[in-house]
Amino acid sequence: MGNENTTMNTIRKYEVNGSEVSLSPAMVNKFMASDSAELTEKEAVNFVNLCLYNHLNPWVGDAYPVKYKNSRTGKFECSLIVSKQAYMKQAEKNPNWDGFEAGLIVETKAGDVIDRVGSFHLRDDKILGGWCKVYRKDFRAPVESRVMLSEYDKGRSTWKTMKATMIRKVPMAQAHRDAFPAEYQNMYLAEELGHNELDIKPVTGEVIRDEETRTKDTDTELMTGQIIKTAGITGDQIKGIEDVTTESNTANKELSFYLKAKELPEMTSLNNTEADEVIELLQKFKKEPEAMEVEVVEIPLEIKTQLYEAMADMGLKDKECKQFFDWAVDEHNVDPEILLTDFTEWFDKFELEFNKPGVPEGELSHDDFINGINE
Repeated sequence: MGNENTTMNTIRKYEVNGSEVSLSPAMVNKFMASDSAELTEKEAVNFVNLCLYNHLNPWVGDAYPVKYKNSRTGKFECSLIVSKQAYMKQAEKNPNWDGFEAGLIVETKAGDVIDRVGSFHLRDDKILGGWCKVYRKDFRAPVESRVMLSEYDKGRSTWKTMKATMIRKVPMAQAHRDAFPAEYQNMYLAEELGHNELDIKPVTGEVIRDEETRTKDTDTELMTGQIIKTAGITGDQIKGIEDVTTESNTANKELSFYLKAKELPEMTSLNNTEADEVIELLQKFKKEPEAMEVEVVEIPLEIKTQLYEAMADMGLKDKECKQFFDWAVDEHNVDPEILLTDFTEWFDKFELEFNKPGVPEGELSHDDFINGINE
């Protein structure tokens, strides 16, 4: 009996993100386990060791123990449940992690079974399950997981109202566990057990809530005229982000990283301020339009001289002449010969556009001007 008390009260100390964590099996049973499902000594010790090995801080909601009845064996088992945020941090620690994609498997109104990205789906879609692809830099193909909704949705709590968000998390957890077995040994998301992270007794202290708390109550009109529910991002912002991410895979990954950091399932969960941050973040990936090659037309000196003389006859000073010449030939692509023929007509247009003919008195000599327009 004394040995058991010693084991249960042994405090392990370790560091997580610069903060010291103190944890003992007795603390796990007192503060983290459900009142109706106390952990055995072995289960409590195992939970402490898993937290220590994976650098998880249960005092801030990174992890908590859950006992459940195995439907196949009929016995109660204990699992380490990890918050989605902590789950993603595990992946980011591995230098070979290269992002992930996740979404829904749905049956459309037309009867086609398709994959949709994110948790968004049409009103007429029937949700059948979820999918996820995890990318590793050292793998040729992504690690993929596909699950059926019927195996996880037991009609509890959030599953009744947010099936899409919940089922998307299940394959996300499984695919990451298959891709990185060492990092995710015995680690699960609550949704894999048919629960929601917030349905389970929270740990005393700060609990990091998941994206279910982000409500989408804003009617947003897309550029196509379609109205969707968002958390505040506008139609113009959605188009601006999509324009960049469809052109650049790197920009698309950057958007995914931002959403993961915010614990948001998709772009429509962004508010207005966050959307501006994303647009600013993606600016470096925006492709500049290719400059059009301008054909340089060599104008005979004789025509330039005649034009200069015609402008001088109109009383234009040297700088006024050059301004008019640049306006007509460079900006409006008027053929110099036509300009010479219809000089008065084009000069009238020049006056109309600038409201008055001329600029301050020129400083160039006749020869300087001829040399200037001949360059």
